[in-house]
Amino acid sequence: MNRVNYVLPVAAAVLAFVSGCCKCGGKHDLPKGHIEKNEQTDIAAMREVEEETAIKNLSIIKQLPSSHHCYLLNGQSTLKKTSWFLMKSDDDIKPKPQEEEGISRVYLINKDNVKDFLENTYPSIRLALEEDILKTLN
Repeated sequence: MNRVNYVLPVAAAVLAFVSGCCKCGGKHDLPKGHIEKNEQTDIAAMREVEEETAIKNLSIIKQLPSSHHCYLLNGQSTLKKTSWFLMKSDDDIKPKPQEEEGISRVYLINKDNVKDFLENTYPSIRLALEEDILKTLN
């Protein structure tokens, strides 16, 4: 199963959010979602970021390294490939969490809080994207 995830740099910061859903344990995360039938990965990425954060007018800067992780689906272990994208928005950034998806807060990662994000996110995100996130912030 493929999923699409994203990193969104904005004014030397990276968009992230805290998931308030109980199965996520309050982990710091990045916008993500499923690819619809016949939808291109990059289009799905921009759609999901807009849905989960209310940030509009997105464009892809580049694709980042993919990551993989396992999860249970119908009682069976499933390996999921995650595609990551670096994006930008030409709009004023006024993020709003999609609360019905369990997102409790949307915020920008910057030089002051990047260490907290990396310590409190999922290992697969940290391993795949730490270098790119740090480059974006420097």
